[in-house]
Amino acid sequence: MHNEFTAIIEKDGDWFIAYCPEIPGANGQGRTRGEAKASLAEAISLILEDRRQDALRGVPDDATKETPSIKSQCPIKQQTPMIKRAGGTGQPSPRQRPPRLHPWCLEFGI
Repeated sequence: MHNEFTAIIEKDGDWFIAYCPEIPGANGQGRTRGEAKASLAEAISLILEDRRQDALRGVPDDATKETPSIKSQCPIKQQTPMIKRAGGTGQPSPRQRPPRLHPWCLEFGI
């Protein structure tokens, strides 16, 4: 499973402190930004695994467990129509405008 989350990293004295606003309780620290980010990634992984195990407690033994694959799409991503050429030819221009993206989708790479 591949997920990307936001890492907020702040300097506190000689240490870097990292936290993830999407995962409450996920924090990391290190002497460098890289160490803090790696520590945060480990914390996120542990929290998500714990939440998954907790969520599966009590599921009946005869229940089927499957993993759906979800492809996210930006809710406002859209390709604008081709621009007509000036001069009344009625032929569309080969140029197209780039798709508009929601800021959240830009951050998470959707």
